[in-house]
Parts: sequence; C-alpha cells; structure tokens
Amino acid sequence: MADVESEILVREIGRLGGWFGGGIGARWAARRLPSIPFETNFELQDSLSETASAVEVLLTKIGKRVPELESNASAGLFHAVVGSGHLNLNPTVVRIQLQPLESCTSVFIRAVAKEGAIKQYSAKLAVERIRTALVGKAF
Repeated sequence: MADVESEILVREIGRLGGWFGGGIGARWAARRLPSIPFETNFELQDSLSETASAVEVLLTKIGKRVPELESNASAGLFHAVVGSGHLNLNPTVVRIQLQPLESCTSVFIRAVAKEGAIKQYSAKLAVERIRTALVGKAF
C-alpha cells in the first residue's frame, strides 16, 4: 500500500508543478521525498451508517477520491486525497476505517504526505482536521 500511496502523492505533487514541463521536475523531486504517516483512533457515539454518511460528506467537501484505492461506504472504508500543510497545498492521502462497536463507532484515520526540509506536518494536520470535523460535526 505504501508504494501506491507514494505514487499517488508523486502524481498529485506533479499536478501542482504547473504546465511547464508537465510537472516533471515536481514529480522527480517528490519521488525523493520521504512519505510521513500519522494516524489516530477514536470513538463516536453515532451509528456506523450515520458516521459513514458524515465521512462521505466531509471527504466530498475537502478532498477527492482516488481510483487506485478502494472506498466502500457500506464496509466503512474510505480513501481520498486532501490538501494539507501550508495553505492546504500539500496533497495528503487519507484512509478512514470505521468499525461498529456495541453503542458507538470506532474511527481509525491514517494520513500520509511527502515532507521536505521544511516540515509542514501535513499528515498530522489532515488527521486532526478530519477528527475535529467529525467530532464537532462541523462540515
């Protein structure tokens, strides 16, 4: 999975590289940057279906789906690329996995982003942004 995430990030960073050269330089540089992950796990008092609907709405607003990674709302699995870091310009791959518990839903969020010499902590910021939105239902 790490290779797929890395290739998605390289492609997305290449798109930011602009029209000149088709982002070749940006993709070349991105391949050499490390992929830095961040993850968290928490519980919401909502049902699985309510939480899945909330995740769908949130990811539609702040990100976009990627065809390489499976998303299945009925199974509680979501993947997307969201902007994070400075001005939300650093593409970040996000995975959200929902698990039903007796009276609530367990939410696992994992994000991965490329980081250079100046750390933006994009993966951590993306996870915190999504967690805050889901907990506060602010989307």
